[in-house]
Amino acid sequence: MADFSVTIKVSGSREFMSRFQKFGATILNLGQAMNASGKYLSQFFSGEVFASRGQIVGKPWQPLSASYAALKARRFPGRPPLIRSGAMNRGYKFDAKESSVFLFNDRFYFRFHQNGEGVPQRVTMDVDAPRAQRVGEFIADNIGKNMESAGV
Repeated sequence: MADFSVTIKVSGSREFMSRFQKFGATILNLGQAMNASGKYLSQFFSGEVFASRGQIVGKPWQPLSASYAALKARRFPGRPPLIRSGAMNRGYKFDAKESSVFLFNDRFYFRFHQNGEGVPQRVTMDVDAPRAQRVGEFIADNIGKNMESAGV
């Protein structure tokens, strides 16, 4: 997954900016937003992206080849593409800090599917516009709560 970053620009009256600068470090502790974003995105990647086979993020997966579809139907009846045991679905994790969140899948074979290395590319981790909007909402809410707590 490519990096995704958010830039925050703060503006307001001199009085507001003075108060903001006084409490700036406290206000910009975004741990709550990063944790909420990590939880939301990891659930989204393992749920809706798989259910839509990539279509929800604008990257629809190629159908299985006829030979592999037949093999999969025999060996893993009823299982959709990319799911044998469900391990990759459960492999989405995140590590949230005060100002960042790192999302990953702990299954070694995840990267082959995500990047199309030796298999058809089937993207499961991608931050599209609606997900970026939701992350922005988590950040705005966190900043608002921090400002309220700091009396800004």
